[in-house]
Amino acid sequence: MAITTWRDASFEAALTGTVTDENPWAVVTKFSTLVRESGTPQEREAFDYLMGRLKSWGVPHTLHEPVCLISLPRGAGLRVVSPNPETIRAKTPSFSASTGDREVEGEVVYVPTGFAGDISQIFGPGAGVPAEVRGRIALTEGYPMPGKVYDFMRAGAAAAIFTSPGTRIHEGICTTIW
Repeated sequence: MAITTWRDASFEAALTGTVTDENPWAVVTKFSTLVRESGTPQEREAFDYLMGRLKSWGVPHTLHEPVCLISLPRGAGLRVVSPNPETIRAKTPSFSASTGDREVEGEVVYVPTGFAGDISQIFGPGAGVPAEVRGRIALTEGYPMPGKVYDFMRAGAAAAIFTSPGTRIHEGICTTIW
């Protein structure tokens, strides 16, 4: 297979001479006024803006609108009520079950599952969950990996608390959809 290079210096100079930062900067300026979360009216406004620009330049384009599953976790909390009341910083992983304004309360049972050793353990099945988690809140280490979360769900846990290492809470995803 031969690789050839096409080069027309005069065309290239004419083309690059028309490039300015005016159009990209207009997009940056417009987008800086929008919160473009998936599925929101402002996301649609951003798409409409881009399509309007393409249309004005005569660029053929198609907007595809697939059905997408999204998750926008808004907040989480962990409140210990006994024996020493305290509030612990928490993170809701994407695609976790929402409780709305309702707290899940129950007895906590520790289930040692260990930390993921490599990437294959992120989406693979967990180590199994003992039957005594049914109706209780499972406490375990590691990130809320899909396999672990699914195991706790199947075992009937009312909720699960994952203790993550480090000072920053990992912003992960716990769905098995992947």
